[in-house]
Amino acid sequence: MLLPTTCNLYLIRHGQTDYNKEQKFQGRGIDAPLNALGEAQARAVAQDFKERGIVLDYMFCSSLKRTMQTAKPLAKLQSLEVQAVRELDEMDFGTLEGTHIKDHLPLLEHLQQQWSSGHLELKVPGGEHPKQVFARANGFIRQTLSTLASNASRDGSQKPLEIAFFIHGRLLRVLLSEWLGLGLANMHRIEHTNGAINHLVTDGHRFEAVECNRTLHLKDS
Repeated sequence: MLLPTTCNLYLIRHGQTDYNKEQKFQGRGIDAPLNALGEAQARAVAQDFKERGIVLDYMFCSSLKRTMQTAKPLAKLQSLEVQAVRELDEMDFGTLEGTHIKDHLPLLEHLQQQWSSGHLELKVPGGEHPKQVFARANGFIRQTLSTLASNASRDGSQKPLEIAFFIHGRLLRVLLSEWLGLGLANMHRIEHTNGAINHLVTDGHRFEAVECNRTLHLKDS
C-alpha cells in the first residue's frame, strides 16, 4: 500500500550494555541497562540529530530498558514522547539468554547454516525464528506508517514524515535484509554497531537505504 506521503525512517541500535561488552546474549528476556559507554553513545546520537538539523515527528522504541535509555537524550532534545512497544523487542534467544556467545559456537554455526540455506522457521532453542521476528516488527511498523502518513495527509502536510525507531541488533538484521531486498537468508550481511544510525526512505511499498550503520557520531564516545 502506497503512503500518501513519504517517510524518512531512522533505525537506531541501542547503546552498549555490559552484556554487549561481555559478549552475552540478551534477547527479549534480559532487560539490561546501558553502561557508561552506552549512555555516551545515546548522547552522541542526540547530538548527531541536532547537528544535522533533523527534526523528528515521532519516536518509538522497544519495551526494553536499553532502547528506552538510548532514545531518552534525543527525546528530551526534541521535546517528544517515546512510545514503547513490545513488537519492537529483540529476537527471543530462549535458553541462550544470559549466557556467553563463545559457549555456543557449534549451535550458532548450525543455526547460521540453516538460516542461510533458507530454513528460516528453525527456532533458537526455546525462542523465536527469524520469520516470527520479522512478522511482528514489520507488521507493527507498516501499520504505524500507514496511520501516521494518513493523518499527516488529512492535516494537509506536504513534507515527509521523520520517524525514529530505537531497536536491537538482530532485529535490525531481520528488518533491513527483507526491506532492502537481500532476504532473511542473507541477514548476516547486515552490519550493526551499538549506537549506529540507519536512514531509510519509504513510500510504504519500497524501502531505499540512504545510509546504513552510520557511526561517525560515535568516534569520541
